[in-house]
Amino acid sequence: MQLVELFNYNHKLATSSVLIRTLWVLPAFIFVIFSTNSMFHLLVFLLFITSLVLIVKPSIFKLIKLLLIPGAFIFLGCITLLFSINLKVPFFKMVYLNEEMFFKVIVLFSRSYALIAIVYFWILTQSISEIASGMRAIKIPVLFVELFVLTYKFIFLLMGSFKTMLLAQKCRLAYSTTSKNAIQSYGFLFAAIFTKAMQQTSQIEIAMASRLGSNEFCFVRPRIVNKGKDVFTMLIFNGLLVFIFVIFEYNG
Repeated sequence: MQLVELFNYNHKLATSSVLIRTLWVLPAFIFVIFSTNSMFHLLVFLLFITSLVLIVKPSIFKLIKLLLIPGAFIFLGCITLLFSINLKVPFFKMVYLNEEMFFKVIVLFSRSYALIAIVYFWILTQSISEIASGMRAIKIPVLFVELFVLTYKFIFLLMGSFKTMLLAQKCRLAYSTTSKNAIQSYGFLFAAIFTKAMQQTSQIEIAMASRLGSNEFCFVRPRIVNKGKDVFTMLIFNGLLVFIFVIFEYNG
């Protein structure tokens, strides 16, 4: 399951500028990081997931599946914090529930999922070129922007190569015999993927060198005029967010 499967190039914010789309998520991101109220985190999560469904209109089933993927890592991290080990007691009493960490774990879990919803909204409403342009606009060093773009491109290139090679192996019944044969087939697969990655790296180096010393990716940047409706909607959204934040942080 990949984010690209949910991407919609014709979503309702597609004609808005990168600045407007960034301002949709930046205040919420800051508020969630500083907030320690789980109910506020839950409302932010619901607010952004609802906005994502209404604006991008992804498949609900795929969106739920995508939300469950980081949940496994978050859950394991919370369990690790929730339980402690005391080596000075008998074996069957070594692992015990740390009640002092209970509320901290709840805050950590709710904050993590609120941030995930914000990041998903940000990524699914902007293309890779728009994200790179936004990174340049806030003066992130060009080296980091280029590494980000290359990493993004390599993920899809290697995933495509992986699926093609795996399908070719399955057509030759590589994984339908003994476990020893399956392990050997996985070894060949990973070696082939590594070789393919090195070849693609060499090709990119040659392509970059062919630009006569210019090592920057160039993207088409159409001129977008901020519409009053988009600005007003963004301000209303952030105003609602500030209102919720004040209520839960100072009256909760």
